[in-house]
Amino acid sequence: GKSAADFDKIDVILPSFKVKVGDTWHYTAPPTTDLPLYLVTKFQLVGLQKRDGREVAVIEASCHARDLEPMRRLEISVHAKGRILFAHKEGVLVSSEFTIKMVTEPLKNASAKVTKNIRTSMKLKS
Repeated sequence: GKSAADFDKIDVILPSFKVKVGDTWHYTAPPTTDLPLYLVTKFQLVGLQKRDGREVAVIEASCHARDLEPMRRLEISVHAKGRILFAHKEGVLVSSEFTIKMVTEPLKNASAKVTKNIRTSMKLKS
């Protein structure tokens, strides 16, 4: 019974420096008990748009990780893609949508493989 809240490591992390369309930046989230691997997320500013009267930065995010978890003897893989709209003049997150696929597979029992597909969606209420 995991929920989307367990995937809060895949988050919107803005750069601490100015970027222009096409620029990328990375964020590495450390392992936790629920998700015991480093998650490196690549962000890219893909455009600037007007959305509902706001000037927004359109950011795409992707994360791919695979590792062995020795304590539980599992191979874990995570693949995530997201699209973020950020009102850069106001400093407000307008929306964030991610699709996440996580696969856990016991090292000695491939038939016990578990695949979770999760969609997260956050939208600013005005």
